[in-house]
Amino acid sequence: MALYLVNFARGEEYLAVQRHQREILKPYFSDIFEYGEQFIRDSGYYDKNKEVIDSSSTGWGYCGWKGMIILDAMSKVKDDDLIFYSDVSDQIYNTAFFDWLILRTNQMGGRFFNLNYYNHGQWTRRKCFEVMHCDSPEYWNHRQLEAGTIGLIKNPYNMEFLNLWWQWCEIPDAIAKFSQDKDNNLEGFQDHRCDQSILTNLVIHYGYETEYMENIRAYIKYNEFDKFMSLDKHRFAG
Repeated sequence: MALYLVNFARGEEYLAVQRHQREILKPYFSDIFEYGEQFIRDSGYYDKNKEVIDSSSTGWGYCGWKGMIILDAMSKVKDDDLIFYSDVSDQIYNTAFFDWLILRTNQMGGRFFNLNYYNHGQWTRRKCFEVMHCDSPEYWNHRQLEAGTIGLIKNPYNMEFLNLWWQWCEIPDAIAKFSQDKDNNLEGFQDHRCDQSILTNLVIHYGYETEYMENIRAYIKYNEFDKFMSLDKHRFAG
C-alpha cells in the first residue's frame, strides 16, 4: 500500500504554506497531489457553481470541491493505495502519525474519518438536514466530523462515496449559507459547516466507523498555519 497526500491552497500565503508542507512531508508520501484555484476553474466546477462559490464566507466555495480533488487524486493511484487529504493549514508534527493512519484506516474498513468536539445539530443548518432526508435526532445529536483530515483507500466503494459527497456539495440548499438565519434551525444553532455538515450526514447514514479527534491531537495541530504564518517556526517533533 502506497500513501499519498492531497491538499489545496489559494492565495499567496497559503501557496507558500503548501510549498513548505511539500518540503517537510515529501519523505513520508509516495507523492503529493497539490491543488489550487486554477484546477477548480479548469475543471468547470467554478462555472457550474459560480453563485455559491462567489457568495462563500467559510472556505473558498464552502470547500465544496474537496470530494472532487480527492477523487481526482484517487484516479491517479493504484487500487488499495491510501489517499490522505489534509487541510494545508494543519500541521503533522509527529511522524508516528503515518503508520498509525495506515493502521487505523485498515481497522475502520478502508476509511479514516474523525469526529471533532461539536454537536452536529448546532453546526448544520436545518435546510441541509431536510434536503438530505436526515432531519432526525439520530443526526442532530451526533458529534460532527472534522473534514480537514480524511483517509480513503482506493476501491470502488470509496470512489462512489466521494462522487456522492461531491454531488451533494453542488446542491446550494445543502452546502451554502443562503438565508440560513431564516431556517427553522435547531436550538443552540451556531453556524453551518457546509462540506463538513454534508460529510457528517453521509457518514452517519452509512454507519461508518470513526476516529476521535482526541486521539489525532497526538499527531496533528489543527489550523496551525492559520495562527502562525512564519514558516520557519514549524518543524516536526519527530
